[in-house]
Amino acid sequence: MSIVADPLLLSLPLAASVVISVVLAGYAWFQSRRRTRGLFALMSVSVGFLAATYWMELASPTLGGKLFWNGLEYIVNVTIPPLFLLFTYTFLGRGEVTTRRNLALLFVIPAISLALVWTNDLHFQFYTEVSLSGEPFTSFVHSYGIGFVVHSAYSMALLLISVAALTAAYLRSSPMHRRQVRLVLIAAIMPIVALVIGLPEVVPLSLTYFFVVGFTAAGVLIFIGTFRYELFDVVPLALERMVEAVDDGIIVVDREERILFVNGLVLRRLGWGEEDVYARPLDVLSPDLPEMLRRARQRQRVEVSLPRDGDRMYRLTVTPIRDREGLLTSELLTLRDVTDEVKANQELRRANAKLSLLNSITRHDILNQLTVVRGYSELLARGGAEGGAASEYGKAIAAAGASIERQVRFTRDYQELGAAAPRWERVAAALERAEGLGLGGPLEVIADLDAIEVLADPLLDRVFSILLDNTVRHGRTATTVRVGHELRGRDLVIVYRDDGVGIPEEDKERIFELGHGAGGGVGLHLARQILEVTGMHIREVGGPGEGARFEIVVPPGQWRMSRPPALSPPA
Repeated sequence: MSIVADPLLLSLPLAASVVISVVLAGYAWFQSRRRTRGLFALMSVSVGFLAATYWMELASPTLGGKLFWNGLEYIVNVTIPPLFLLFTYTFLGRGEVTTRRNLALLFVIPAISLALVWTNDLHFQFYTEVSLSGEPFTSFVHSYGIGFVVHSAYSMALLLISVAALTAAYLRSSPMHRRQVRLVLIAAIMPIVALVIGLPEVVPLSLTYFFVVGFTAAGVLIFIGTFRYELFDVVPLALERMVEAVDDGIIVVDREERILFVNGLVLRRLGWGEEDVYARPLDVLSPDLPEMLRRARQRQRVEVSLPRDGDRMYRLTVTPIRDREGLLTSELLTLRDVTDEVKANQELRRANAKLSLLNSITRHDILNQLTVVRGYSELLARGGAEGGAASEYGKAIAAAGASIERQVRFTRDYQELGAAAPRWERVAAALERAEGLGLGGPLEVIADLDAIEVLADPLLDRVFSILLDNTVRHGRTATTVRVGHELRGRDLVIVYRDDGVGIPEEDKERIFELGHGAGGGVGLHLARQILEVTGMHIREVGGPGEGARFEIVVPPGQWRMSRPPALSPPA
């Protein structure tokens, strides 16, 4: 028993087509009122109408009845190819086809073809001959005229143009968008295959039957793509190359905050592929992104980080994407790398805080010293000091002046800190310049630094002058300073030792704090700041009563030398 001869088996595909087409059209229509979905719903309804009218044609026992239903079929036969072309170009974000002039031109031949079908009895240009086949459930017998040839050629051309446009979009799009385009491309090929099978009339079924089956299958594919890959929310493919070229991270999400597009910059920094993020919730990129997105919608200043992107910071801005009817389709998220800006702002805040504290301490200390100067000066002016007392008053005034000078000099050096780029500096030369300033007084300085060079701030010599000055003022019994070096793993350690009274255990870290100590605590604080500009660090590790021992740790890549270093510090 053949399918053609069995009315039930022949009718089942047509009935299924009617049901499927109506369901798809209704679902798409109530999901959105955007133009693309409207075109999809119209095509689905048309396919359902075509299936129903062809079903009635097959069931009609008379030639007149068959011709009547055939005339209704051609309302859809002539309009579906142009509708599919419109859908294709709208899907690709190319609206030039939808102008009134182009629409009118697009439907000229379909309108002529439909008129030829309806008036065929007058001219026989569409069907040259029609008759019954003798089987009550098959199509009538017909011979095609020039009108049918033009209609078929035009329909095939429109479908081929759709396929060509989709193929070009597929080839130039990213793998992420290829998933979307691939489904529509296959859907466009199916009606062409149906026409190729039906036109030669190898199978004893009407061309309309194959047309129905082909467009129903195409509708199902597009529907799957619509709700799985969000075809109607696709980013216009013409923008892809521009989006990939920008230096900012670009993310597109739909109205449910599912990811539709992520440009290469974000994917590379995360170490992911497009398949890892596509159609997944936004929080797959960062758990904080959904909340940050809501803040960005309110035009708040939002900075976010991506968990797999180190310590980079991004400023998030959001732009709504709307269709021609003004309805929100998706949102464009822009991530601008502001890591350097954020770090600079943090450094500026820290610097301002340090300068504020420095100004407060400096002002307080200078005022205290000026009080000393004024007090002793008034005693001297009144003539109340004689002999040894006058000498002591003078020494106190001179000491206060020296303290004020140190405070002013420190503020100058602090202002210059980091102003010049780091440079390679011979440590021995920096120590020699520090000795030349005379702050070491009578101290004997013994150096064992070989040809060590460090990448340091140009104020490196100030570090040694501060250490020498610290030994003179606080070492009490100190007479000798030794400066040597040793290797610890890949770090170089520059060791500064004196033979003074040493530093109490509880003060070993506090001596580097701004404001600590009788002299205002500015010297050693500045020394640490100078070294930290290039990643070096200073600490005090000497034993109480055994002299001070300062260690400057230089990390790998920040030091070099021409001879192997000594394996232990100087004795």
